Amino acid sequence: MIAASVFELLEVTKSTYHSWDTQARPWFRGEPESSTPLLPRLYRKAAPHDENLFVQRFRSMGPVYSSGVYAPPREHNDQWLYIMQHVGAPTRLLDWTEGLLQALFFALEESKAVVWMIDPHQLNTLSGFHPADPRELPIAWGNVNSPAQANLQSAFRQDQGGTDYPVCFIPTYVHPRMAVQRSVFSVHGRLKISIAAIDGLSHIAKFDLAPTAMASMRDDLRLLGMSRRSLFPDYDGLAGDILP
Repeated sequence: MIAASVFELLEVTKSTYHSWDTQARPWFRGEPESSTPLLPRLYRKAAPHDENLFVQRFRSMGPVYSSGVYAPPREHNDQWLYIMQHVGAPTRLLDWTEGLLQALFFALEESKAVVWMIDPHQLNTLSGFHPADPRELPIAWGNVNSPAQANLQSAFRQDQGGTDYPVCFIPTYVHPRMAVQRSVFSVHGRLKISIAAIDGLSHIAKFDLAPTAMASMRDDLRLLGMSRRSLFPDYDGLAGDILP
């Protein structure tokens, strides 16, 4: 499916979502068109990073570099991963958002881009999470026992434990950007494969953006109040917004 305007993207996502038999709210992700879609940065290289070494070093050295941003307690491994993800470090997390316009904004920063939509609950069902309320998502907080927490903790435990498939969950908001970006995450488990390649996941859709329409879509997003300043509420966002 190819969208040539913000309105067209909205219509096609609504139509696709209503064709799914689900009570869940959809999640969205904007990313460049690539051969490794819906795969965390940690797993995109032929020779992956040493995850455990990387996360341990970041957690050990990170507090002094926080520059006023919240620095989690050492034992809160989950929160350290959220911080790492939002500053661009490679992790097993994949950024999603509950807002279509937020996903479109990030997609339009690429030269050739797509917007993905997913039913997070269907993926969690494949991962073995079966809540009484089909709209419920697991949380990851402290010692809470959940499949999301198991996958997060395995980053600090030599990849031991966790589920086979990724888990979608609601994170603790530890960075101001997470709030305005309406951030949610999926966290990979033992299988380092693209979410788009998971068998049985039918509630997933990919929307291509027409390259010739991307400039006008950026202008429309600005009129709708979606800009770097609104999604990055800091000096970096302000500078990126006011510069021509």
